[in-house]
Amino acid sequence: MKINRYLLIAGLGMALAGAIFVGCKKSDNTTTNNPNDITAAQDDNNANFAVQDTKNVADGAAKSQAVERLANAPCAHISFHKDTINHTSDSLIDINFGSSPCLCLDNRYRSGHILVWYAGVHCFTVNGDSTVMGFNGYSFGNSPSSMIGVSGTRTLINLGTDTGNGLYSWKFHAALTLTYPGNGGTATWNSTRTIALTSYMGTNYFMVTGGANGTCRSGATYTITINNSYPLYIQPPLCVHFNYMSTPCAFIEAGELTITVSTFSYPIYVSFGSGNAMPPVCESKATATINGVAYNFTQP
Repeated sequence: MKINRYLLIAGLGMALAGAIFVGCKKSDNTTTNNPNDITAAQDDNNANFAVQDTKNVADGAAKSQAVERLANAPCAHISFHKDTINHTSDSLIDINFGSSPCLCLDNRYRSGHILVWYAGVHCFTVNGDSTVMGFNGYSFGNSPSSMIGVSGTRTLINLGTDTGNGLYSWKFHAALTLTYPGNGGTATWNSTRTIALTSYMGTNYFMVTGGANGTCRSGATYTITINNSYPLYIQPPLCVHFNYMSTPCAFIEAGELTITVSTFSYPIYVSFGSGNAMPPVCESKATATINGVAYNFTQP
């Protein structure tokens, strides 16, 4: 497991989609305007996937692992452009899948360009370094007829080290628009998160605050807000642990957040793992509470 993956998504997207899905499907019909509308979950999940997948592709290209990460896509072409701007090293990677849907070995189709700008020494552990991703005609899908277009940008900035514990923190921001095929409409997705590396009882965790908001294809709007008093805790990969005997956890281990959807009459309160209790516990359980009723679900 790589540090970049955890910094980018921090385990959030799929779990949020699961919580919204549980809320929409299990809540009483009288408490919602449209209980079967799960487009908020689907659009949030698609946006999270698009950001993480393109980041994985870009990381592979930057590390010359294109054959492995791009799944031997015969149409993928990678070009590097290096320059110095204001005495700072700056590079652009253009990953071009061509104008027609290209089938990769992960059984997904991709087309268009993923554009990545690296400012600095290209290391996520250097204060001030940033990475900005953009798109030019980029789309992905499970078939040539189901391609979802992606436009917008996402940015990851190293905020430096905390003077108290000497550990790093990062700022993540994304503003994406998804365009669905067959006049299926568009969805917007915005997310701002701070990911701070913190230590608790000799084990390092990523502590995540912030949230996301968007407008679904259906026209519904939604917000996702992490509780600042009980932020999300996720174990990072071994390379950034103080305790190298620890095993990274695949789930959100602790923390709480609130989801609101405009077509849903009640907010959804979600508690992960140990909730607001410390220390965090590595387990897949989570609970969504709607109008005083708790529904348990498993993090993907």
